Order: sequence, then structure tokens, then C-alpha cells
Amino acid sequence: MVQRILLFVVIIAMFSACGGGKKEQKTSVDSVANVTEKLPTISPDDFEAKAKDFVGKKISITGTVNHTCRESGGKMFIFGKNPDKTVKIFKSESMPKFESTLEGSVVEVVAVVKETVIDEKYLADWEKEVKAGKVKEHKGGKDKEEQKHGGEHASSLTQIKNLRDSLKKAKVDKLSFYSLECEKFVVKK
Repeated sequence: MVQRILLFVVIIAMFSACGGGKKEQKTSVDSVANVTEKLPTISPDDFEAKAKDFVGKKISITGTVNHTCRESGGKMFIFGKNPDKTVKIFKSESMPKFESTLEGSVVEVVAVVKETVIDEKYLADWEKEVKAGKVKEHKGGKDKEEQKHGGEHASSLTQIKNLRDSLKKAKVDKLSFYSLECEKFVVKK
């Protein structure tokens, strides 16, 4: 379990682009309650265990926002009863940024479950891009929440090495990581 959490943190670090900035949050309400009545509901505490069964499908999830990416506003992390079990949520292209004012709020989200598969081909392609200078290295964050979610990141090459080590240690050909692509959300409180 600890391995899975560590791997999830590494993946978060790979895709993170956090910084600073603050604006008023606009939610994509569009009668979320009506939509969620017809959707499967997964709690953040159960997401890791159940996500594989819902890849490519729309679900409803409700949790407390504990972090939003400050610079891009493209990601937020929510948790349920257990603050150590976070779910990464990306905004869809049509949505406004996730603002830092959401942190601490309970949100109900309608989203599509996404799977990121890490295998040797993925790592080799990534390594080639890094060595060609095509990957922007993340400078890291200063606050505790950013650090918890991969703020002070290792270099891309270190992340690649760590993922290769994880593949070998687990004796598997691929690792799967799950996230959500948000279509709509509403602040509950």
C-alpha cells in the first residue's frame, strides 16, 4: 500500500505544474445534482480500488479540496474521510481554472475516470524528450500542501529511474495510475 501511495505521489510530480496566483472561482454548476443522480458514485476513500472498473466512464465524487495548483489552475486534489487518500482531478478544457479559494471546500464533481499507464515504452519516450530538452522541469513549491503532492519534485530523470525501479520491484510490465477529468462541479460548503 505504501508503495502505491509513493508511486502515486511520483506520478503527481510528473504531471504537476504548480505555482502562484489567485482569482475568484467560478463553478461549473449546470445542475450537477440532476446529472449525479444517474451516475455511479465513488468516494475518494474507495477511488483507488474501484477506478479500474470505471475507466472512460463518467462518475460522481464528493470530497474536500486540500490543494489546487496555483499557477495553472488545472488540477485539484480532494479527499474523503482519510486525508491520506487523495484523488487528482484535472479540469476539462472548457472549464475555468480551479482557484485556490476552493481549498477547504467540499465539492461534488462529475468527471470521467482516466488511466495513465506507465511502461518501459512510456519511460523511454519520456527520457528521450528530457534529454532533447523538450520537457520543462518543475521548480517545486514552497507550501506544505504542494510538498505533500509532489511540490519539491525530483528531476524528470530521477522520476524515470524511480518508476523503472518500481516496475522491476513489483515484477510487472506496467503500472496504472488513475485520475479524473472534471466536467462539472459544485461547491457544497
